[in-house]
Amino acid sequence: MIISEELMGSIGEFDMNNEKFRVTKKYGRGLFPLLFLMGVLCSFTACGRTEPRADLIVASDIHYITPRINDNGAMFQSLINERDGRAMLYIEEITEAFVDEVIEKKPEALIVTGDLTFNGAIESHEDLAKKFSRLEENGIDVLVLPGNHDVYSGNAARFSGESFERLESPGSDKFKELYHDFGYSEALDVDENSASYIYDVNDTLRVLMLDFNTYDAYSDISEETLSWTEKVLKQAKKDGVYVLACGHQNIFTHHKLFMFGYVIARTDKLTKLFEKYGVEVFLSGHLHTQHYVKNGKVTEILTSALPLYPNQYGKITFYDGIMDYEAVETKVDAPGFEEYAIESFERMSNPTRLSLAESSLTAEEQKRVVDFFTFTNFCYYSGDMVSYGQSTERDEIKALWDKSGLGYRPYLELIEEDSGKDFKHLRVKLK
Repeated sequence: MIISEELMGSIGEFDMNNEKFRVTKKYGRGLFPLLFLMGVLCSFTACGRTEPRADLIVASDIHYITPRINDNGAMFQSLINERDGRAMLYIEEITEAFVDEVIEKKPEALIVTGDLTFNGAIESHEDLAKKFSRLEENGIDVLVLPGNHDVYSGNAARFSGESFERLESPGSDKFKELYHDFGYSEALDVDENSASYIYDVNDTLRVLMLDFNTYDAYSDISEETLSWTEKVLKQAKKDGVYVLACGHQNIFTHHKLFMFGYVIARTDKLTKLFEKYGVEVFLSGHLHTQHYVKNGKVTEILTSALPLYPNQYGKITFYDGIMDYEAVETKVDAPGFEEYAIESFERMSNPTRLSLAESSLTAEEQKRVVDFFTFTNFCYYSGDMVSYGQSTERDEIKALWDKSGLGYRPYLELIEEDSGKDFKHLRVKLK
């Protein structure tokens, strides 16, 4: 695991094998056991809540579409070629490989933070639920919530050749029915005004799943659900358990160019509740980028879209008052997959659509600009801004970019703000 010196300095010294933490002060033989015993008693009694311990996996934006309603024909390919580089022709193989990896890693729970389906078709929800059943059969709890593609979607469709046919998309109640076995049936409490719920992973960790995609509150949280949220957080505090919160859209601004429709409308009210009741980590997705932001006492971690190369999900470990997050690449062993996934990503990143060929750049300069833009996007979406920061040709390429008269300059400046940062790994010291 790669962790910056700055992060390590802020969290104290812990070994990377999760075996113990290094005591930096020397205590007398009689005093240290007494202090240790007092610490143990405090962690389980009136001194505060218990320290959470759990191994979890989080995924976001699976965008699954079942072969029952899609033949990967001309209409579907035309649609995805205009999208953001997801390797959708291999979505079945990606999802199966991911499920296999989760079974192999055996976490206590898998959390999926919305956009489970490509366009909200009920058939896709039904078949994805069958895949999740394999996880439950292997003793892994599955916790899901809807994203903006999953409920009240007007885009649900069956694709066949060069045509499409409109299909039905579920609302919140139907969503809870379809995923009854994946969070809702064993939840401690389910909000009657949304598909939100709260779930005990174990006796030290409780997961709050917040739905921001109801019919009346798209990319928002209603006042009724805010009241329900405070009720369940107050109960968790009384019970002395740690709460990890999750949603699909974001509660903080991660990228200045992406705010409306990405950051929920009543974020101030929600984050005040988090700070009041000690919620320190919020998991989300929606932007398809691997990123995190700390605002006040709360850290929000975005997990990148599973179908987008390099097909990442998050591995989370709670131990000894710490939460470690690591972005992990799914290994998809399917003929032609990697070539197609990279090609799809490069297609998204190719700025020739901005009339690069008509610019004043030479053919060699054009190729350098295209290659660097693809590299920049890869670093940005995968969270590896360390590699971007190590690039020795950034300034030269920017000069070529300005010479060409192309757009995207604000986007490049935004990326530059994150230069050198590692968004694939994060360690949070829990208060």
